[in-house]
Amino acid sequence: MENRADNIQRQQEVEQTLECYLKLNPEGGLQRPMALVITKSDALKQSGEDAQASLYKLVNEHLGMTAHALREHAPGYEFFAVSDLGRDLSIEGELEPKNLELPLRWLSNALLTQDEARMERILADSKISIADKQRCIQAFADRYPSSEKIAEYQQELNQAKKRRRRVRVALAAVLFLILGFGAYLYDRLNYDKIQRLAAEKPQEALTKLKEFQKWHPTRHLFAVTTPQEEEALERQLQTSIVEHRKEELVARLRAILKDSPLAKFDEVLTLTAKYRSETKAPLPDDLLILEADCRERAAETDLEELQREE
Repeated sequence: MENRADNIQRQQEVEQTLECYLKLNPEGGLQRPMALVITKSDALKQSGEDAQASLYKLVNEHLGMTAHALREHAPGYEFFAVSDLGRDLSIEGELEPKNLELPLRWLSNALLTQDEARMERILADSKISIADKQRCIQAFADRYPSSEKIAEYQQELNQAKKRRRRVRVALAAVLFLILGFGAYLYDRLNYDKIQRLAAEKPQEALTKLKEFQKWHPTRHLFAVTTPQEEEALERQLQTSIVEHRKEELVARLRAILKDSPLAKFDEVLTLTAKYRSETKAPLPDDLLILEADCRERAAETDLEELQREE
């Protein structure tokens, strides 16, 4: 330390080493535990002050550049003064190593503190998967098997698993509700459409009802309709279809009645036959008279044809 030029050169080398580390990770700062270890401390002139205070005074006076670099860039830094002899060899007696274990003990604790901080960051990071966090805890446990933090980390991870499970259950429930409401709405809209068609277009409504029963298996599950309601609607539609058919055939027959019914006796007889077969109902009185006249006309026509053939 008495050679000032050599001392400054050595401190510059230390600063250059720190700068190289900083270039590797400029945003995160230094993650390596760093300490200043002064060897051959038995050769130093010790004052009556406390040993640690004397060490700090020595560092500040002769190694100020290095101390400043460590304070600025190395969190958790430390200074140590060690000696493997502990005395002047010119004096007879046993060796008295001094503070040799302190740097190793400090390094062990520093690495443990650093890994604990890393574990806390990993567990708090939501972007890291549960499986990766579990592997990190296992690696920490392999390195520090006696650490009390292992159980704490595992408990925190178990809580994260429970939270994830609750979130998944909630999402599944919401999805089920959305799908259920969508199915209900789909069934309800189609059934309402059939009911609207029932009054004006019973035949189309009946066809839609058959398709509805085939392609909407969840209609009973969501209480859109019941089998009894569907049977009643189907009977109503069939009755409406018959009534519409009756009205249609009667309208056609009465139109013929106003025109020249006897000239169209074949069409009249065909329509009356359809009326009876499709509606299973008797003809109105005026149409019965028309049918009778047409039958007579048909009989006369047949008789005339027979006479011509003879």
